[in-house]
Amino acid sequence: MMTPGRKSERKPRKTGAHVSGMGGTNVPESSFGDICGLKFLDLSNTAIKSLPDSVLSLDNLTALTLRGCRNLKLVPSLAKLKTLNKLDLGQTGITEVPHDLEMLVDLRYLSLNASELKIMPLGILPKLSHLQYLTVFWHSEFVIVKEKEIESLKKLETFGGHFKDMDEFRMYIKCLENRPLACYEIRVGMSGDGNYLIGEISGKSVILGDCLDKSFELPKDVQYLEIKRCHDITSLCDVPSLNDTSEIKHIGLFLCKGIEHILSFASSSSSCTHSLQTLEILELYNLDNLFVLFRIGEAGLSRVPRDTFSCLKRILICNCSEIKKLLPPGLLLHLHNLEEIWVCFCEKLEEIAEEDEEERDTIQITLRRLKILHLSGLPELKTICSKEIVCDSLEKIEIHGCPKLRRLPLSLPVLNGQLSPPPYLLKIETSEEWWESLEWDHHKTKDILRPFLCRF
Repeated sequence: MMTPGRKSERKPRKTGAHVSGMGGTNVPESSFGDICGLKFLDLSNTAIKSLPDSVLSLDNLTALTLRGCRNLKLVPSLAKLKTLNKLDLGQTGITEVPHDLEMLVDLRYLSLNASELKIMPLGILPKLSHLQYLTVFWHSEFVIVKEKEIESLKKLETFGGHFKDMDEFRMYIKCLENRPLACYEIRVGMSGDGNYLIGEISGKSVILGDCLDKSFELPKDVQYLEIKRCHDITSLCDVPSLNDTSEIKHIGLFLCKGIEHILSFASSSSSCTHSLQTLEILELYNLDNLFVLFRIGEAGLSRVPRDTFSCLKRILICNCSEIKKLLPPGLLLHLHNLEEIWVCFCEKLEEIAEEDEEERDTIQITLRRLKILHLSGLPELKTICSKEIVCDSLEKIEIHGCPKLRRLPLSLPVLNGQLSPPPYLLKIETSEEWWESLEWDHHKTKDILRPFLCRF
């Protein structure tokens, strides 16, 4: 019996529970405490194989997070969770979506980003009309989404999913013109590689794979473009919709056997360089027939326009066996934002940057922001650059498997009248044999840099 005038000492009802990271296959219900009033429940990265029965009848639950529960193969009907607005099944082991998923009409967030998911039944998504965040990734070619179903989600802000063919993708792009998304990752054409997102979607990405139709359409606000195993395109100029993009920052080309060059300046109609003035990262992998980055000269042009790749921060080229010269004459002078150069296993490459008339009166080339220079597996490489390079932000130099390279063209800063190492330099990783074989423009440079040598 409560004493008159004395306040009740009832504890406030618990509204949330985090039980993430537990190793057992069963989570004891005692871990939740008084679960009747729970509004959010986080079981992420636990080893559970099934949901506790009591979870399935939590009338007040608004968020259920099961991300990373890889042993969880089946989620039963959640139909009783009428107030649920977030359901995260990303990186679980589910092979099918929960039964009665379409009854969770208050859902705002739904992640079905699970690598074992076998099928996404039609008819469910249009009933979840309040969705703002949706990821539906795949492990097989059957886990695809239909353009009409995604288009019906009028409140959608973030989307990750897979369209089976280019036609579905084209129709969805038209919808985006009237109702753009804040973030998206859209894959087109390829069957599942077993890949799925690790975290939340950020940015605006399109990944095209195994596409037979080379007349690609792209959203105008795309920021990341990956083209994989599309053998009919010879260059990025075969993707005319690139001319309409204005935010592209990252392009990756992988395993495209038809690629012979990246851009062409052979005619004004074939150049898409103005769309790439925002490009920050260029990745080129396994392009067996890539001979040059730029095709020039046939339209009276003798050089690449100086604003080409003016925002480029990182260039990475790997396993491109036919290319002999990487950067065309004059271009290196204008790559003022370049931070990283990675060149690996290009067996015929002889020169990183070609010299031209404009550079002949230039004593040095300045790359103030260059931080990383990585060269490996380049048996024919003879020259990085004929001029000295000022790169005071340099942090790492890694050179392996370049036996014909005899010069490291670094211009060291002068401090108090003395040559000094680059102020941010951390290490030079190479072999002792190659280091001793180098020829230096200034005899003191070798001794100044030696303390940073990290033998490979």
